[in-house]
Amino acid sequence: MAPTTAGRTRLRILAAALLALTAAGSGAAQASPAAQLPSAPAPAQVTGQDVGQWLDGLVPGALDSTGIPGAVISVVAGDEVIAARGYGQAQTGTPGKAAAAEDTLFRIASVSKTITATAVMQLVERGELNLDTGISAYLDFDLPQPKGEVTLRHLLTHTAGFEERIRGLVSPDAAPPLRDTVAIDPPAQVFRPGTVPAYSNYGNALAGYIVERTADQPFADYVEQHIFDPLDMDSTSFAQPLPPHLADRLAFGYPDEAGPPLPFEYVAAAPAGAASGTATDMGRFMLALLGAGPQPERVLRPATLAQMLSPGLTDGDSLEPRMTLGFFDHSRSGHRALGHDGDSQVFHTAMRLYPDAGLGIFVAFNGNGRSPSDPTALRQALTEGFADRYLPGGPGGLENSGTVPSEGTDTPSPASGDAFHRAETIAGVYQQSRAPFSSFAGLISLTGQTVLTAQPDGTLLASPDPAGFAPAVYEEIGPWVWRQADGQEILAAHAPDGRVEAIRFSSAFALLPVAAWQDARVVLPLLTGCLGVLALTVIAWPLRYALHRRHRIPGASPRRLSGILTGAGVGAGLAAAAGWIAVLVSIASYRDVPDAPLRVLQLLQAMALAAVVPAGAWVIEAIRLRPGAAALAGRVLILLALAGWGWFALSFGLLAADVSY
Repeated sequence: MAPTTAGRTRLRILAAALLALTAAGSGAAQASPAAQLPSAPAPAQVTGQDVGQWLDGLVPGALDSTGIPGAVISVVAGDEVIAARGYGQAQTGTPGKAAAAEDTLFRIASVSKTITATAVMQLVERGELNLDTGISAYLDFDLPQPKGEVTLRHLLTHTAGFEERIRGLVSPDAAPPLRDTVAIDPPAQVFRPGTVPAYSNYGNALAGYIVERTADQPFADYVEQHIFDPLDMDSTSFAQPLPPHLADRLAFGYPDEAGPPLPFEYVAAAPAGAASGTATDMGRFMLALLGAGPQPERVLRPATLAQMLSPGLTDGDSLEPRMTLGFFDHSRSGHRALGHDGDSQVFHTAMRLYPDAGLGIFVAFNGNGRSPSDPTALRQALTEGFADRYLPGGPGGLENSGTVPSEGTDTPSPASGDAFHRAETIAGVYQQSRAPFSSFAGLISLTGQTVLTAQPDGTLLASPDPAGFAPAVYEEIGPWVWRQADGQEILAAHAPDGRVEAIRFSSAFALLPVAAWQDARVVLPLLTGCLGVLALTVIAWPLRYALHRRHRIPGASPRRLSGILTGAGVGAGLAAAAGWIAVLVSIASYRDVPDAPLRVLQLLQAMALAAVVPAGAWVIEAIRLRPGAAALAGRVLILLALAGWGWFALSFGLLAADVSY
């Protein structure tokens, strides 16, 4: 499951962009009403009464302004759940059903990964698993690992090197067995383990399967027996579908404000995002992670818990903020914060833990609202507002949170150049490391690109902000480390010898430099022009034929073989373009596309590419026969359009042998 709505939204933007044949990613998203919600003045006392009043003053209005149906929230402090609130509707309509923190289950999406990490650490604690042993020792199938042996440490820190895999992630039908999900057609390993952070649902599902194999019982049963039952989380489950006594309490998930709810989402990579639970149950889980509550050692011993909540990779990993063993670093204003976000098609969640302060907050929503940014904005308003209200800090607090690289890494020293020089060095076009690289789905990267521009004052302008939707300015706070001028997001470059190899902008995400030929600002206008010429050709030819016949003008149609073959290639190219757009729209809606139609599209694409040869011959004929400057120019444009469309197909995997995505 996606960690934020940004990636899923950009996939949908891609389909729309190709459909409209316009360059994507050039405009800034408008801030939603939730993004502008004010935080209460700080500081405040962390009491159930104060937290409840703060939530009551913020959430109902935010739901109204965004169109999100309902929300549930729990807050823990010390050794108890001090606040649990439900707002809005778990089911809309008449009579409807109100969302209740203790009774209503929400899908928690990728927050499920923290439960999977806890299960792994239990088996590590018992000596049944080792974080640094190659996972081949724990698997019953051969997993290709051409870039290097993967360990559980890599899986829990999203540094195993796997590319993104979209097909089969979510389905309205029953989920396949976990072994089939991880063993059949796994994603390619494209990075050396332990180097580039690339968020991976597959990697987390693989960790869950290792739990299943080691414990010799289904993953969902293991988690229920060893985590949920000891913590009295009797309203939380990984079962798909949920058992009847829980299914009746599950909130409906709404893709938009006006439409009907989606069916139950079956998550194939179950350990990565299939859990459902109540806010109060998640409060009990947060207490266990904080080492608090009744009998906190029922899940993990203090030493194991401390290990899980510490940076998972240190040697050779100089990019900050670092991932712990299953948790993102969300440190804010000098306070260490760990947690995870989660997004399904219609459910959006977040969990934040403040281990040093003994605080935690969990939030969940059951709809997408009116704008793609609404769930993210409301989630930020709650999680960041909570931190700003109860854990305020000064602007210099970031250095105390461990976010700035420490001495001893291979990060260049201040002597390697001033701020402007480093900003100039880092300036360029980047794509996210979480992407498909070996198939046509790599087109997604065209809409996820970020342009970094060096400003005269040494700051960086990120457009769009990789952590959001709108452009943002970043100020350097240390060599090769930048922080949002009006926020706390971090960009940290890995730049040995002053050459940027990657930029981390979140614990499990990185930006990778984009070659000039992959720059969306060049590629998408080129694609627009090529397909536009082909479309005009299909329109112009019959019109020209009709006019010439009416006026008995010779040369009414391309009767020569080269012209006929060129026309066939033009038609095949346009048909392929329409088909790829339809495929991308389906993928954006989590509707899987079988191999057969993809192979048909590849056949049409190959026909269009092959038509470059007769189109070239057709141009040569025009030069020899001299039909006129306009006719020659038209044939040259058709040749260039077919060549450009063919180059795009070859460069972005439309003709790749593997159509897995």
